[in-house]
Amino acid sequence: MSACGKVTGWANTAAGPEHAFLYEDGVMKDLGTLAGANFSSGSAVNSRGQVTGFSGISGNGFHAFLYTGGTMVDLGAFGGDISPGRAINEAGQVAGQYRGADGQTRGFIYDGTSMSDLGTLGALPGAEFVGVEAINESGHVTGVAVTAGGLTHAFIYRGGQMYDLDPGGLKFSRAAGLNDKSQVVGTMLFAGGNVEHAVTWLPDGEMIDLNMRIPRAPRGMLLIEGLAVADNGAIVARANTGLVLLKPVHKK
Repeated sequence: MSACGKVTGWANTAAGPEHAFLYEDGVMKDLGTLAGANFSSGSAVNSRGQVTGFSGISGNGFHAFLYTGGTMVDLGAFGGDISPGRAINEAGQVAGQYRGADGQTRGFIYDGTSMSDLGTLGALPGAEFVGVEAINESGHVTGVAVTAGGLTHAFIYRGGQMYDLDPGGLKFSRAAGLNDKSQVVGTMLFAGGNVEHAVTWLPDGEMIDLNMRIPRAPRGMLLIEGLAVADNGAIVARANTGLVLLKPVHKK
């Protein structure tokens, strides 16, 4: 859903297969599919009505698309067969992931003319995996990637480089969202621990356990995962009691 209420997703057609749709101004529009395909699905939309997602292709697999100006554009898959678009910003930049010809899954960013590989966190050959969750207005991307040690860590991609957000001592971490200040939210598990904690990473890389920043928290409540963060620092998180909204308190 975009900031101005536009919605995308998928819906069954009269013929049966599901198609991506764009809902705006009270009308649901069928976005169709890429040439030779019979299914598609929308993943994200911006306020301009540009949509990304994935569509079947004439052969096996499915490709990321950008729907813009009434046309669905195939973003390709770097020679592979699978590449879902996961996120889009107001400039129409798309972030997602693809399975290359070598069978490994890595992230990409599409800048309006071409796709670029996001790189890796040094995973051993044959063990690469990058999962993309969000992109901001600066084209910074966040998600999860496999490290050289075989662990999964949250990352942020900016300035053409992927950075590991793990400060050390974590069993795993995963990013779910970021704002336009490049503050990231997600979850982590300490090495030796068995309970996930919701965290935020500040733009300078500092990681904060959100459970340590709640004054007078209800007894027994545990914040498990940060899901989204607004530019003013407000965070939607998942707790063991349900969803919560955390609002920053600014000292006077």
